Amino acid sequence: MSSRGAQGPSGWQRVRALFELTPPERLVVAGVLVAALVVLGVRAWLLQREQAEVYQPAGVMMETKSK
Repeated sequence: MSSRGAQGPSGWQRVRALFELTPPERLVVAGVLVAALVVLGVRAWLLQREQAEVYQPAGVMMETKSK
């Protein structure tokens, strides 16, 4: 019978090893994630506030609505 250690690390242990970061590395990753969330939030806010513009091709008169 062989133990798990003799076969090498399991798949979960390999994935977990990728995320074992030092405190300064965690701070950098957190900073990048916060910056990305701020950028996405600002973009969403700007897209919600954006007004639709009427497309007017050159040389075409705009029709006026009258009652």
